[in-house]
Amino acid sequence: SVQFNEDDLDSFLLKVAGLCISDANLKEVVKFLLSLSGGSLKGINTIALDKPHLLLSTQALRERMGLRETLSRKVKQCWDFDEMATLMMSGKEFGYQLSLCDAKMLLRKKLNFTRKELDFVVSQQVRKDFPIDLAAKLDYLMSRDVGVDIEIAILTKPKLLSHTIEKLRSTPRALLRRSKLNAKLIYEEETKEMLLAFGFSSIDVTNIVSRSRILGMRHPQMILKPKLELLLSTWKKEDIITHASAKPLLFDKSLAELELLVKKGVPSSKTKNKASLGASNTNQMEEIKAELNLTEAEFELMFPKRQLGRDVMPTWQYLSTQVDSEDLKEALLSEPRILSLSLSKRIKPRMELLLERGCDPADIFSIALLSQKKAEEFCLQCYFCREFELSQKQADRLLRKVLVDKQSRSCLQQKVEYLLPNAFGDSRKKMKDAMLKNPSMLKQSLDQTIKPRVEVLQLLRSAGFNVIELGPLLSMRNSEFTSELLLHKSWSPEQTVDKPLTAPTNIHAAAVKELMPSSLAISFSDDDNRDVATVVQWR
Repeated sequence: SVQFNEDDLDSFLLKVAGLCISDANLKEVVKFLLSLSGGSLKGINTIALDKPHLLLSTQALRERMGLRETLSRKVKQCWDFDEMATLMMSGKEFGYQLSLCDAKMLLRKKLNFTRKELDFVVSQQVRKDFPIDLAAKLDYLMSRDVGVDIEIAILTKPKLLSHTIEKLRSTPRALLRRSKLNAKLIYEEETKEMLLAFGFSSIDVTNIVSRSRILGMRHPQMILKPKLELLLSTWKKEDIITHASAKPLLFDKSLAELELLVKKGVPSSKTKNKASLGASNTNQMEEIKAELNLTEAEFELMFPKRQLGRDVMPTWQYLSTQVDSEDLKEALLSEPRILSLSLSKRIKPRMELLLERGCDPADIFSIALLSQKKAEEFCLQCYFCREFELSQKQADRLLRKVLVDKQSRSCLQQKVEYLLPNAFGDSRKKMKDAMLKNPSMLKQSLDQTIKPRVEVLQLLRSAGFNVIELGPLLSMRNSEFTSELLLHKSWSPEQTVDKPLTAPTNIHAAAVKELMPSSLAISFSDDDNRDVATVVQWR
C-alpha cells in the first residue's frame, strides 16, 4: 500500500523489531494517513521509516490531529505546521510547539503584535527558557519605565523574554532600549516607502530611519501614519518635511508630545536653516522650553540665570538630532552643565566614540563629563553587556582584570571580535564562559600571542584533535603553552589535549608547515628536531 522498495522494507522491519503491530491497526493507520496526505505516499514513507511508533494505533494520531484542529480554529495564524508535519513531531517537540502557540496568543493579546512580529520575537528565544513565566515577564516589563513603548523594547531585545524575572529586574534601563547598530528593523522597507511617498528625499528618509528608535520596528500604519496625520492637521506638508529633516527624531515623539508641540505653535520655519535658529538668547531658551515641554520650575533648573547669556544653541541643536526628546529632557534636568561643554572638543568626540562602539547615543549624558579613559571603559562595559549578556557586575569585574594599560583599552574589543569567530565558532556563550573563567586570555598581545595560538589550535582541529577548553591555552605563558601542547613532546592518535578527542588524519608535511605560523617550530614524529619543536605532528 505504501510501495516500499526492498531497502526501505528491510530498514522498516529492523526499526519495528520487538514492537507489537497488528495487521488491522497497520491497515487502519495507513488508511488514516492516506486520507490526511491526499493520497501522497511520500509523507507516509517518511513517517513509517522515521517514526514507526506512530503506526501502533490511530488513537494517538487522531488525538493530536484533533488538538491541532482546535488550535487552528482558535487562532489560525499561531500553528504553522500541516497535518503530516504535526504527526511527525516527537512528543517533546509537540509539547514545545504547543507552548509557543500559547505564547504567540498571549503576545498578540497583550501587545497586538502582527504575524511578522510574532515570528521574529519567537525565533530569537532560547528554547529551554521560553516561554516559562511569560505572562509574569510581560506584566513586569509593562509596569517598568523603559523610555520607549514595551512593544518596541521587546522587538529591540527579544531575548528579554527568555530572561528570568530576577535578571529583568537587574537589567539597566539603557539596555532595554534599541541599539541602532544591532536592532532588526522588521518594517524598514515599508517605513521608507511611506516617507518617500509623503515627499521626503531618499537621503532624508535614510537619515530619519537610521536615527530613530521606533521607525521600522513596527508597521508604519501603526506608528508613523497617525503622527503624519496629526502634523498635517496643523502644518503644511513642506514644513513637516523641513522640520523632520532638521530633527530626525521628530517621529520618536509620542502622539501626546506631538500634540503639545503643535499646540505651542513651534514655527516650522525655524528649522529651515539651523544657523538662523533663535535671534536672541531668550528666544533660544523659549524654543528649548517648548520643544521639551518644560514647566517653569524645570526651565529654571535647566537654565539658571547665569547661563542665559551663553550660546547653547549649537550644542542643543546637535544633541536634539542625536537623542530623543525624552532622554534629552531627563539628562539635562539632572545635569544642565552638559550644554555648556565644548561641542567640538567634548560632545562630538564622545558621540563618535559611542556610535563607533555600537552604544546608545543617549549614553552621551553618561560619558560627556568623564575623562577619555573612563568614557572608553563605559563603552566597553556596554559592549560586553550587550553582546555577551554580562551583568554590570560581571562586566566591571572583567574590565578590572584585563584593563592594565591604555593599549589594552583600545585593543580589547579587537581581540574579542577576532576570537569570537576564529576560536569560538561565533558561539557567544562559549566566548562568555571562557572570558569569565580565564579573563587573562584578553591581556595577551593580539598579533604576537593570540593569533599564533589560534592558528595552532585551528591546525590541530583540522588534524582531528578536538581542543575543548580554549581559555586556559590562550591565557598561559609561552613556556606553559608549549609544555601543555606537546604532552610528552609528541602528538599521537592516542595522546590528546583533553578528552574526548579523535585521532588525526594525515596531513601533508608541506601543507602543515605552510599553515603553521612562522613564529612556531613544527616537526614530525620522525624528524631529528622533534625534541625542540613547538608542535610535533604524528605520522
